[in-house]
Amino acid sequence: MSYFDKHSIKVDILKRRKNNSKFNDLKKLVIDKVEKLLEDSKKGIDLIEVGRLKKETLIILNIAKRLCFLLKENNPLEKKIKLSRIDLIFCFIKGIMDD
Repeated sequence: MSYFDKHSIKVDILKRRKNNSKFNDLKKLVIDKVEKLLEDSKKGIDLIEVGRLKKETLIILNIAKRLCFLLKENNPLEKKIKLSRIDLIFCFIKGIMDD
């Protein structure tokens, strides 16, 4: 709510279908913060000792990064943002190959 207040946006904007510059600023702020959290969390993945859990965590991290990219490029108020099957396959492959 503090982000909404900071940008003088009411929560009911999420029910609308049209784009809004204030909402775009809010979206960018939130995505930037999420991307920072994802980068910080990647540093801690090396602490995971169980190989399968580490790979699963990397897959989830890759999915989150891809969703951030898609949210930056598209307006979630206008259309549903979701990963394609190809996106999921690449996130999976990258997750099992990273180590």
